[in-house]
Amino acid sequence: MPEAAKAHTKAGAKAFAVYFWSVADYATRNNDSQPVRALVRTDCAGCTAAEKFIDETKSRGGSAGGVRNRLAKISVSRREYNGAPLYDVQFELTNDPETITYPDGSRKQFPTGTTPAHLLLEPVAGGWLVATLESL
Repeated sequence: MPEAAKAHTKAGAKAFAVYFWSVADYATRNNDSQPVRALVRTDCAGCTAAEKFIDETKSRGGSAGGVRNRLAKISVSRREYNGAPLYDVQFELTNDPETITYPDGSRKQFPTGTTPAHLLLEPVAGGWLVATLESL
C-alpha cells in the first residue's frame, strides 16, 4: 500500500480508494480474491459480493479480460459513528468493457459504464478497512 494511502486524513482516504480499486482490478484479472479480503471488513456486503464473483469465476475456470476501473469526481467527508471516525469516499466509477471467458467458450460481458458509488472507510493500524462498498 502506498504511504499516502495509509494516512488517516481526507487525502489518505482518497489515496486508499484509488489503491483499493487497483487491487480489485488485479484480483479480478488474476482470479484471486485474497488481496481484496485483506482490505475489507468481513461484514461489508458489497465487498463480499465482489469476492464471491471472483471466486465463482475462478471455480468455473474463467478468465477476465479488459478489467480496468477508474475513479473520478472523488470527494471525501469525515464523520463520527459511536465516537469513532469514518471517512466516506464518494466517486464516479468508470469501467472499460470487461469479458469473462469460460473454458466451454461461453462469455459474460460487461459494457463500459459509469456508476456513482462510495466506500465507507474505517481507520486501522497501518491504513484502512472498507466497511461499506455501495453504488449510489
